[in-house]
Amino acid sequence: MLSPDYEVLVDWDGDGGLGLGDFEFGLDGWSAGGTLPPSLAQSTSRSYHGSTSALITWDAGGTSPLIQRIWPGLSAGTAYSLSAWVFVPVGSVALKWTVAGISSGPASAATGAWVEITHTFTASAPSHALQIVPASLPAGGEQAWVDHLRITGPGEDVTGRVWDRTPIGLDYGRDQARSLSPVKPGELAFELDNTSRDYSPEHTGSPLADMLGPGRAVVVQATYDSKAYTLYRGYIDDYTVLPDPGDWSVAFTALDGVGRLREVDVSTSLHRSIQTGDAVHRVLDAVGWTGGRDIDTGATTLRWWWEEGTDASTALDRITTAEGPGSFVHIGASGEFVFRGRHHRLTRSASTTAQATFRDEGDELVEPVFDSPFQYDSGWKDIVNHVAFEVVERTIRATPDVIWKMYSRYQLGPGETMTFTLVGNTALFTDVITPTQGTNPDVDTDFVIVGSGTLRFELDRTSGQRFVLRITLPLGGSAVTLTRGRLRGYVVDEVSRVQVSLEDSTSIARHGRRTYTGTAPHINVHDALAVAQLIIGQRATRLPTVRIKVLSASVPQLTQQLTRDLSDRIHIVESQTGVDAPFYIEHISHSVRDNGLVHETVFGCEMVRTLPATTFRFDSGTAGFNDGRFAPTALDDPTSVFRFDTTGQGFDQGLLGT
Repeated sequence: MLSPDYEVLVDWDGDGGLGLGDFEFGLDGWSAGGTLPPSLAQSTSRSYHGSTSALITWDAGGTSPLIQRIWPGLSAGTAYSLSAWVFVPVGSVALKWTVAGISSGPASAATGAWVEITHTFTASAPSHALQIVPASLPAGGEQAWVDHLRITGPGEDVTGRVWDRTPIGLDYGRDQARSLSPVKPGELAFELDNTSRDYSPEHTGSPLADMLGPGRAVVVQATYDSKAYTLYRGYIDDYTVLPDPGDWSVAFTALDGVGRLREVDVSTSLHRSIQTGDAVHRVLDAVGWTGGRDIDTGATTLRWWWEEGTDASTALDRITTAEGPGSFVHIGASGEFVFRGRHHRLTRSASTTAQATFRDEGDELVEPVFDSPFQYDSGWKDIVNHVAFEVVERTIRATPDVIWKMYSRYQLGPGETMTFTLVGNTALFTDVITPTQGTNPDVDTDFVIVGSGTLRFELDRTSGQRFVLRITLPLGGSAVTLTRGRLRGYVVDEVSRVQVSLEDSTSIARHGRRTYTGTAPHINVHDALAVAQLIIGQRATRLPTVRIKVLSASVPQLTQQLTRDLSDRIHIVESQTGVDAPFYIEHISHSVRDNGLVHETVFGCEMVRTLPATTFRFDSGTAGFNDGRFAPTALDDPTSVFRFDTTGQGFDQGLLGT
């Protein structure tokens, strides 16, 4: 068995130091400094982790050139460890860590390869400038790359305390290996040696006593052949102290960012005619997501979209259902939130081209091979031949209505603010009007006051089902009394409900009616039909799923274990079942045991529904009458679907997709 280096790290102090700098979605707060600062930019030319790094190009002359990040959340008197991976080309100056005003670490010791530079320092203040500097003054024009920067506090690298009797287990993806199944939160389980009682929350002598608890970031990483791979990034969800003799350990579980969204309710404005990708952004904004984002635009237009009192996970499930088969959300290797639209398997190379062929038997010429057991499901029970969506049609009233009234009198002094959380007396509104004010109760104004002064009104939104209204009386003058108050806006009425239904009569005659149970409350009529066509096209006949187990017994196998991701296309060959077809990866689980000597990965996969070899076409001499075969409705071919960015698939060449 091959044995990469595995690490488990927990951010006990919650300072975010495990993400000091990965540069996948920007420069992560790093900037250039000195009298002649170097240039600092993202680079895809080489990386130690992920696909990007930071490229430093040194200028000539000046003093103290550097790159730095001001790091808060430190505890004075506590020792911290810094780590960075650097690539210094031959002829360029070496790099080293410096903590401004405190100390510096050793310079990088090699060129032409990724090497780690480290430094340990004791904080003297709550924040410090963490810097990477040249070991000598550059002549100008030299370059260097930096990647995968970390700052860890005491006890945060728990690798040496992982108890091997319990494998490090993690899994993520759909709850079944089906493209119509929802994505479940990524989960992690591991056990740590607690002989020291460091993880016993009642032990006052533990250096972590005040830091133990849920919500701490946890990372599992594998390093192999000078490349780091993040297998899991999430947050401690729970832990169980095992105090009996012979145990003296703690069992931890964790959930990724998708799991945490179940705990947060969402309240948004009403948005008209937005794409599903934009709706995903709105959900993330509503929950205060601060991590990276990799969000597809999406193909479905949501004619009316809002959420009120729904947990964020459910809100995202509704969006992906409206987007259609193949769409999903998950957390990427750098902790970024990922949304894939229904067309990504037509456009992304990892989904259009087989990334590997897995076989049940072979030698070094036909690696990678998978191990037993090979689990096969023919797909009979998951046939879908009837889809029905209820689409709600709405319209905005032509004139404004009163959507909220104030039923009590209130007094407001200078400089005071009164806050109202408003739930209107109708279901949905938009374009709330800025209130008017006056002192004459016989005039049709929104707010009537007794006294002098001009009120200031602030609304947190102007559409939706819920508002926060803040009324402030500026300083100066005297108190006023609010005797009447109201808000006006335009009511959005439900005018009809349309049933969009589609079925495959041939499949129903053969298998009985099998109805899709998903709902898409915000979908429009046209996209409802497109999604229904996609579901029927893919599922009216059986679609097999398989689970293959891959062990880290060879370089090709380990490479696939570390690099494959959800929705990747692979080819699987298994002789007993006769499987020899492309599949999409829908679920991934890893189990690491025996101190990293055994790494087992299970891929849950669904077969790719492919078009007939000769699809009927009027413009082809070999695919017309008596030659071509009718393709299933709404099945698009990534090699022929219309695309602006691909030669041979543009105007008069590509076919419009669903």
